[in-house]
Amino acid sequence: MCSLKGGPATGLPHFFLEIGLATAAECRLRGWVAVAVAYIPDVVALESFLREAERYDREAVVLLLAEKDAGLVNDVVAVLSRRAVSAAGVVVPGLIHEGRVRRRGLLGVRLPVVAAPLLVRGDGDSRREAALLELNERIGEGGTLLILVDGQWDGISEFLLELSGLLGDRVTYVGGGAGYSDAVQRPCVFSAAGIYTDAVWLVPVRWHCRLGIRHGFERVGPLLVATQTSGSRIREINWCNAFEVYRDVVAEYCGTVVDPDNFSRVAPYHPFGIVRENGEELVQDPVALADDLSIRCLGLIPENSPVSIMRGDPEGMVAAARDAGRALGGVPEDRPRLGLVIDCISRFLLLGARFSEELDAILQGNLSGGCGLEVAGFLSVGEIGSGGEGWVDFHNKTVVAGVLYEP
Repeated sequence: MCSLKGGPATGLPHFFLEIGLATAAECRLRGWVAVAVAYIPDVVALESFLREAERYDREAVVLLLAEKDAGLVNDVVAVLSRRAVSAAGVVVPGLIHEGRVRRRGLLGVRLPVVAAPLLVRGDGDSRREAALLELNERIGEGGTLLILVDGQWDGISEFLLELSGLLGDRVTYVGGGAGYSDAVQRPCVFSAAGIYTDAVWLVPVRWHCRLGIRHGFERVGPLLVATQTSGSRIREINWCNAFEVYRDVVAEYCGTVVDPDNFSRVAPYHPFGIVRENGEELVQDPVALADDLSIRCLGLIPENSPVSIMRGDPEGMVAAARDAGRALGGVPEDRPRLGLVIDCISRFLLLGARFSEELDAILQGNLSGGCGLEVAGFLSVGEIGSGGEGWVDFHNKTVVAGVLYEP
């Protein structure tokens, strides 16, 4: 196996990627660039990881902290404050590494960047516009923008529209929502200075990215129109109360009774899908029912959007995950690359013991290849991926699989 053996700082990432049975010398001859991905079980191990990361410039560290160890976040922030490392951190429901999910510990990933990660603090950040303009100048042409955002922030979809309007299709957008599996908003975005809600990390990665985005849910019932909405809230469907229409469609076409008392338990099985031409629906999770029986979703629902009620089953979800992996074909095998998997926490909860089948399906689709590709990722509260033509979506109940590679 290639050794994770470092050398003097040169401005380029040069830990060797573990690829098949190649030797370290073969890795150097082939020009493979290093990616350091490490499972970090505790704060002591984090100190060691960051101490090593300090040796390399033009790199940033992404830290993913599993929610069951979220009580350690202040200790993690304290460690970051003592180290000279550019780091972006988030709390997530689970870590994906070595083909399985870990619910404790941290995952650390070192990535080559064109600029330091940018932390944006919601709508009230007075520095936001200037910071985004500076990021726009630094990005130049090509590369990937890794986006890690508080998944319960109401402004996510609007921010992504603003961001893609500024950067266009010069970069590939990929990322996901941070937060907790119980859908209760708590501080989940952290830096060396603290931990925040309603915030987002933007990490401008030098490498390019190829994406596969699939959900595998199917439409049930008639095509509907969200005739009155407010941001992520649906007030009327087909000019009638949103919940009443939702309740009737789910009862008639799914045989399931949904009422205000069981809404939070039933709704995860029957999300909305915004219908689009020439592609899968954009799935949006209904997460809360208001006193006026309007429905709050996790993402933006544009007024007069054509929508359907969706239904998923394990076979369709696993098949979609395999398709997400297959969509990654075409990445040159002789270039450095890192596999990414960002998979919705609700898929993990719905599939239960069968979630391992989903991960296997993604890897068998195309991510594993024949060269021992390192794969890192997380269970997310919403998923982010480029839909093409310069726009980027905030998905729910979706698999986003990607390969980062040297252009």
